[in-house]
Amino acid sequence: MNQNQYPLKFKNAQLHHRDIDSLNAKQWLTAEAIYFGTQYLIKEIPNGIQVLDPSIATFLIFENDFEDLLSVQQELIGRESIITAINDCQNPNGSHWGVLLFNQSKFYLFDSGSNSDLQNSAELIAQKMLAIINNDESLMNKDISVIKFNGVPKQTNSYDCGVYSIAIIHRLVECINKKQEWNFQNITPDYVTNIRLELKNSIQQMLQ
Repeated sequence: MNQNQYPLKFKNAQLHHRDIDSLNAKQWLTAEAIYFGTQYLIKEIPNGIQVLDPSIATFLIFENDFEDLLSVQQELIGRESIITAINDCQNPNGSHWGVLLFNQSKFYLFDSGSNSDLQNSAELIAQKMLAIINNDESLMNKDISVIKFNGVPKQTNSYDCGVYSIAIIHRLVECINKKQEWNFQNITPDYVTNIRLELKNSIQQMLQ
């Protein structure tokens, strides 16, 4: 592969070697690989729906200066729905991805893991999102309810959480756009395996 091809750019996503390698079988996806996956699968994101780069969600977890947080305000305001992959990186050993949705003034958590600890990260991100959207620093200290959605398919291994997150985001965009009930029955282990393979193959074609 030509080194001049890196970073590989696709829409708003940028991929380096480690991001592409994370799409190999049985690997844990990087934030950049997840963002690429959502950008690739969602051909056109409808007006009013924002799919965030997961790195913004991580920024919200660790940044506590309100003025600095306002640097991402344009990504959040004026949206009916905001969707992002989030990580349990509050935990020093954080290694699990899930999805946070802001829709109709409520926050929802979608988690394919059975014993994960995403709730704290979700609540912290939700607090800061609301503070930024409303330009009100005091909301950073307000308790925010994040509803855990129960109808999420569960992964059967320890490494596919990122691919499940891509699939969940893709499905949420479809359902919200069509005003349908949220349903994830199509997201099966085989479906997730095929998404990983499709994303890897698409990158190989781009690099030819």
